[in-house]
Amino acid sequence: MRGLIKKDCYVMKDFKKVLLLMIFMVVFFLAMETTNVSFVLGYMTILSGILVINVMGIDDQQNVNAFLFTLPVSRKEYIVEKYGFGMVMGMIGCGISVACVILFSIIKQMPINWAVLLGQVVCIIGVLFVILGFGIPVQIKFGGEKGRIILIVGVMGICFGMVGIAKIMRQFHTEWIEKIGQILNQEWIWIVAVIVVLAFFIASFFYSVHLMKKKEY
Repeated sequence: MRGLIKKDCYVMKDFKKVLLLMIFMVVFFLAMETTNVSFVLGYMTILSGILVINVMGIDDQQNVNAFLFTLPVSRKEYIVEKYGFGMVMGMIGCGISVACVILFSIIKQMPINWAVLLGQVVCIIGVLFVILGFGIPVQIKFGGEKGRIILIVGVMGICFGMVGIAKIMRQFHTEWIEKIGQILNQEWIWIVAVIVVLAFFIASFFYSVHLMKKKEY
């Protein structure tokens, strides 16, 4: 497991320019408008997390796995490391974006609503779990360019779906919006959402293990 982590960290050196560009974009968006918190958190967290899928693509292209599995590395350990690495990278990206938000809020002397910020972080991490849960098995099953195309289409579908829901919500009367807001303010809704996301993530993990065991190298 430790060897897999070291290998992925070494591969991530090739993405250092991408990471620096993401940090620059976060700083740029916050400098332009400090209220872009949700976008900044989502941008940095999700892009940092799905870098692990690019690493998996490189493994496929360079036929790294054929060599890895001749070593004392099981296919389940490989999947555990990929899910863990994706979550850690996403958390690091989230931490960097939160630090930037706090820093710019202090510089611009703007109040920080900690409850709202925490809620946004939790929601974005939930979205990260869903995207990783969708993207990793897709990459294992299809690999290479095809897997990345399916992932991009899936992520775009999620984004357009969220935008579509927001537009539809605007068409409702204020009373309906208030009723929906009241429902979303209830704790049980968020508990159910967390359970659903975790169940999906766990199911995705076991499905990825199943796919990996069937795959030939």
